[in-house]
Amino acid sequence: MKKQIAHNKVINSVNLTVTTPDEGTNSNSSNVQQRELGQTSTIHGVKPQSTGVMPLVLSFKQTQGDKEAAHNPSEGPYFVVPPTTEVTIRAGQAATLTCIVKQLGDRQVSWIRVRDLHVLSSGQVAFSSDSRVSVAHQDDSWIMTIKYTQPRDAGQYACQVNTQPRMTTTYNLTVIEARAHIQGKETLYVQSGSTVTLECIIKEELVIPGLVLWYQDDRLVDRESNRVTVDTKVENITTSTLTVGAAAFRDSGNYSCWPSAGRPDSVIVHVIK
Repeated sequence: MKKQIAHNKVINSVNLTVTTPDEGTNSNSSNVQQRELGQTSTIHGVKPQSTGVMPLVLSFKQTQGDKEAAHNPSEGPYFVVPPTTEVTIRAGQAATLTCIVKQLGDRQVSWIRVRDLHVLSSGQVAFSSDSRVSVAHQDDSWIMTIKYTQPRDAGQYACQVNTQPRMTTTYNLTVIEARAHIQGKETLYVQSGSTVTLECIIKEELVIPGLVLWYQDDRLVDRESNRVTVDTKVENITTSTLTVGAAAFRDSGNYSCWPSAGRPDSVIVHVIK
């Protein structure tokens, strides 16, 4: 009968179980098994080290479907791997990262920001001084939410269980910030009485369609004026066009195009006689 050494190493969120033969058997190699939804593949020819510590054998990358890491029910916690650990959102939206841990028992789940190893939460207690960060527990799910995301929130976040050794699965958060670009020169000179036309293109696809504002200096452009129109179109990209008819000296100033939760662009308009 074979004995099992279950290392429960999580490599890209999949447990590897190494099986070594008893000393009384004639086999010179061991088998590595990894299971996905009941399917088993065996890798032959992995020999144990003389120290008794098994070598790192494989990395396995999940690409599709809800999958559970290989696990023996008599053992401790294990992750349920989501279809993807890549999360992409638009700046300003809430980011939700869900970590599913089965058979947690008396262990604790923590969320850690990888870039500075800052512990954001342990169990249901949030340690971050950032009020945008919260954690919730539902059944086997440990859910961390970051509200009103900013580009600086992008990066890797680790869900960790305090087993020995630690079990960890990592999520990558990408925060897309919309960027405005006003076509043409940065400074425009316009004859009094002529028409001013400014076209603004939003550079990122995740911008909410239609949420584009125009400012003259620090004031929202008066769209109630019969001389002013704003036409915003959403096709492959979002384009917003500001038109000011019969331009007068008072129409001079810094004009800015502001996408929702993104970076603006601006031009200077001089109305001359």
